[in-house]
Amino acid sequence: MDVSHGREVLPKNVKPTHYDLTLEPNLETFKYNGTVIIDLDVKEDTKSISLNTFEIDIQETKITSGEDVISSSPKLSYNEDAQATKIEFEQTIPAGSKAKLFLKFTGTLNDSMAGFYRSSYKDASGNDKWMATSQMEPTDARRAFPCFDEPALKAEFTVTLIADHKMTCLSNMDVAGEKDIDSQLTGSKRKAVTFNKSPLMSTYLLAFIVGELKVHEDHSFRIPVRVYMTPDKDLDHGKFSAEL
Repeated sequence: MDVSHGREVLPKNVKPTHYDLTLEPNLETFKYNGTVIIDLDVKEDTKSISLNTFEIDIQETKITSGEDVISSSPKLSYNEDAQATKIEFEQTIPAGSKAKLFLKFTGTLNDSMAGFYRSSYKDASGNDKWMATSQMEPTDARRAFPCFDEPALKAEFTVTLIADHKMTCLSNMDVAGEKDIDSQLTGSKRKAVTFNKSPLMSTYLLAFIVGELKVHEDHSFRIPVRVYMTPDKDLDHGKFSAEL
């Protein structure tokens, strides 16, 4: 057994501490726009940053450290086997400093049930309706957004989901706030729902859902238990689940 081509791991020159991630899906085109700002601890003198991406199209990249812009047009190269993008720049970021990596990107709500993907249900008339949902295990967070997609590289996550007002937006945490925005994706008013910052956790635990959902809420436990379901489902079944 040849183990020389074992697990590809990312370089250890930087370590992520926090992701500020915004995703905006379009359920008609199955495309989505995203931005992520990753806070990094720089462990070694650094002239490049490598992170995982798969089927993500990166449009803009900027690296800053303190007040300094290290680069707003770094060189990007993609390693298909490692599913990793390497970002190279001229100026060295010294060990012991902090850096921020800003990425603007687009992706596709795929039909592979992996990463950020599309899922369908039937409406009252039997027509297909769509929602966006996620499955990150074991290494599919990199399909949803550029990230350090290794279980040991835990970080905190602040997630914002942008969607039509009729949609329910869910993530790992409770909602911190909601505001109206002018969407560049649809050209209309949409809502931006920001969730509270998560605990330190691995990328594979992240979850995002955007869809027309109804909810059953149970208050018999010490915290509210909510069961969300698509409009075609019977609320009584949600009640049974919540009681369990």
